[in-house]
Amino acid sequence: MQQSTFWTRRRYFVIAGVGSFFVGIATGSCTLYVIQKWRRTEIPSVTLDGREKYIYIERNKSTQIQDRIPIRIDKFVPDLFNASNLVRAVLLDEERRGRIIDDLARRSWMAFEAYQIAQKAFAYPKLMISLARAENFNPDLLFRPGKLKDQFLRENLCDDLITILKKCPATKNMPRLALKKDRALRYAARTSNMVSEYLMGLAGPPSETQKSKFLLETLSEMSEHPECCLKMRDDGIIRVLIRLSKELSLNIDDYRCIVRILANVSAVAYDDALLEEITRSGLLKMLAEWSNSSDLDLCLRASKTLSNLDKESDPYFYTSGVYLLHPLKLPKTEPVFDIVFVHGLRGGVLKTWRQNDAARRSTNRQQLPMNVDEPYLHTQCWPKDWLPVDFPSSRIIAVDYETSFVLPTFPATGNGGNSGVLELRSADLLERLHLAGIGKRPVFWISHSMGGLLVKQMLLLSLEKPETSDLLKKTLGCVFYSTPHLGSPFADQMARLFKVSPEVQDLRINNPYLLKLQEKFSHLVQEHALNLLSFGETLPDYRIISTRFVPVDSSNMRIGKFVELGDATHFVSCKPSHPRSAMYCELINFLRELLISYEDNGKAKPDTS
Repeated sequence: MQQSTFWTRRRYFVIAGVGSFFVGIATGSCTLYVIQKWRRTEIPSVTLDGREKYIYIERNKSTQIQDRIPIRIDKFVPDLFNASNLVRAVLLDEERRGRIIDDLARRSWMAFEAYQIAQKAFAYPKLMISLARAENFNPDLLFRPGKLKDQFLRENLCDDLITILKKCPATKNMPRLALKKDRALRYAARTSNMVSEYLMGLAGPPSETQKSKFLLETLSEMSEHPECCLKMRDDGIIRVLIRLSKELSLNIDDYRCIVRILANVSAVAYDDALLEEITRSGLLKMLAEWSNSSDLDLCLRASKTLSNLDKESDPYFYTSGVYLLHPLKLPKTEPVFDIVFVHGLRGGVLKTWRQNDAARRSTNRQQLPMNVDEPYLHTQCWPKDWLPVDFPSSRIIAVDYETSFVLPTFPATGNGGNSGVLELRSADLLERLHLAGIGKRPVFWISHSMGGLLVKQMLLLSLEKPETSDLLKKTLGCVFYSTPHLGSPFADQMARLFKVSPEVQDLRINNPYLLKLQEKFSHLVQEHALNLLSFGETLPDYRIISTRFVPVDSSNMRIGKFVELGDATHFVSCKPSHPRSAMYCELINFLRELLISYEDNGKAKPDTS
């Protein structure tokens, strides 16, 4: 009797256990079925409306999602609008792509959400470039790069650099590059087995790190030429740069060399393979960090590289010597007009367009408006920091080229290389600016010294080629800072004392080339009703010359408006002391009046009659 009761109780336990098992299976199956149905009805795309107050969901043909999800939702629901859906919205919605990426980068994601975004973006290199260009770059949204495979690496990093440098072409038209290349190869070949340690200096032979850095510097200079860029790309320069950044302890100068190579290669040898190679390596993360650097050279070149790689937002290429000053980050809207800066002899983007620090220090802050704060006052490049505040819808580009008082810096042409060098250089700059999209929108030209002559020559040359014929029609105005339209007495003094460069020869007083250029440009201004603003210097720079570099008779074209700057030498004539100075306000008023006239006339060229 007791035994029967025991087995009866055990039977109940068995039945209850088996029943619980089947109930668990049924519950789990129902849960998996619901999850699977939810995944199949996932939101196809999520976009912001124009007021940025709601998030719209495209309706699916399925009636289930129409019944479960409303058309408009007043707030962001993380469960519904997760990272995966936002990434999908970036890929599908091209119109609001910039705004969604900005929100994607600005939001503070949790660790698993950031990993999910990085995982999704890793499959789309173009999306990774957009995230790197975002205003609020989040490094957690980019995957850490993997290690390079051993079969693609040489035992010595220096051997990779030597192999690439040897294959770089250095023709007779580039004698300085050929000399630099031979010097670097000889430096890399130094060993302790030479005839005498004394011949190599007291420090002895250079280390492998010193050789690699010197070779890197040489490659960065050679990358300024398109032929060398293409050869570097074919020989695996990107892989070598990745290895350099990982194996060596680099300083700011080495980083400048790396980003200089990347900027030039991305403009000349851009393709999907290059985009994928850069985005899926540690170079993309470094470029995003360098674009926020306080070092202006590093910042501008990194931003230029990212813009060359981001063909979704910017379809143009910024080649060697063309800098993008604004917008440096991913633009939310398309720029309306362009402003191009061209420096003069012995100038540069980082030298010519600086602020007049001496005048800024002597300015009484009580005389300035209260809304002008200190970060806005001090700048390393006033076109980059001041003009976007007054003209946020503009695209600002600066041209950079190498010049010298004595040495020829432009490749020889076979006929001596000393005749018409300004015309040849203008043709080269015109081609580079055409690749940057200059002529597609209304454009303003701002130049200093010899740069004004190059602008005049470029506008004349643009009529000779069908691809640049619209440039003159799109030109709204030109600004000249101390431009020697009729020559400079400084060039005459230099030519009498030294053997000067071809550029200085062309700048001599009453040079036939300058007189002919001035005559042609004057007819062009009258025919096309161009608006001109000219500035003239008033003080000589006694450190170099006892007279003014450009007298008023040479800087005043007697066409358009002329402003004689008080207490300004030749080098300071293009450097305003603060954003409320008379020099800067005159420029801003000139640009603003032409823009208003351009818009009022139904986007027709302003009438100056």
